[in-house]
Amino acid sequence: MKLDETHHRMDGQGFFKLAIPEKLNMARLIIDYWAEHGRANDVAICYLGQRSRMAQLGLFSLHFASLIHDPTH
Repeated sequence: MKLDETHHRMDGQGFFKLAIPEKLNMARLIIDYWAEHGRANDVAICYLGQRSRMAQLGLFSLHFASLIHDPTH
């Protein structure tokens, strides 16, 4: 990207203008990205001696979301 193109994407204070959707789950986006790009077996969370890997965390997230959307599960 050229400097001129970068400048046009900035506001008057030098901050980038980003097109962010109204609803965005950044944690889910990051977990999916790392899981799909060779880090699925990396430890994502270590709590009380138990380790959850990126791929597991993604599955936990999907399961939790399904429970929220359909509490009759």
